[in-house]
Amino acid sequence: MSRVAIVVVSLGDRPWWPIALRWLEHYCLKCSYDLVVVRQPLVAHLRPADFDRFQNFGRTQKLGIRCFFDIYDRVIQVDDTCMISPTTPPLADIVPEDAIGCWVAGPGNAKFASYIPKHKEIYGRATPLPATSFYNSGLSVYSKNHASLFEQASIPWDKIRSDHWFPTQGYLSDRAEQEGIALHDLGSAFNLIGSRILSDPSIQSESVFIYHLTSALRDRLGMAVKIDSVFREKAPLRF
Repeated sequence: MSRVAIVVVSLGDRPWWPIALRWLEHYCLKCSYDLVVVRQPLVAHLRPADFDRFQNFGRTQKLGIRCFFDIYDRVIQVDDTCMISPTTPPLADIVPEDAIGCWVAGPGNAKFASYIPKHKEIYGRATPLPATSFYNSGLSVYSKNHASLFEQASIPWDKIRSDHWFPTQGYLSDRAEQEGIALHDLGSAFNLIGSRILSDPSIQSESVFIYHLTSALRDRLGMAVKIDSVFREKAPLRF
């Protein structure tokens, strides 16, 4: 039987985190997944001062998960800003082992379109990264054969430091495309970002599995409380 872990890197004061953690624990119990929460930096040589803002320092710490591929067959990386609905199906069952399960965020994305010339320059690409190869790394389902993406010696840290827009997913998208790793598009229902959450104030959609409280949400704690209320109706728990 495959060993599966959800790995969350959560640094600093995150007031919504106890609410998000509650539903991560619920999901792991339902799916028989391990939950690994990392509260200290994984990449020791990086410093917050290396980046234009602490947020980007925190993002790059997600690139330090190589050790978990020695323990688990599947590693599901989840941002600490993600709230997983109790109706979410087992991700390891719906993503093929040879592909990265994710939301492919490039197609039709104006922000990506403005970023792609910068990405091409930073990573020294001969051609621009295709929109269909750019994925949001807020939730990513990996397998053992994807461990090479996280080999510390081969990660271009200087390029990542100079990427002020998408330092983690810019690198991962480039590297996965270069290595010919397929992306299994789970769609935005598995990674509904802040701007899209704001466009649906009711937060009642049965088709949304994972709400991602990205920087578009100024009041992440308030939104987490609202989503928590919806989740409790879907799967009442005793707290």
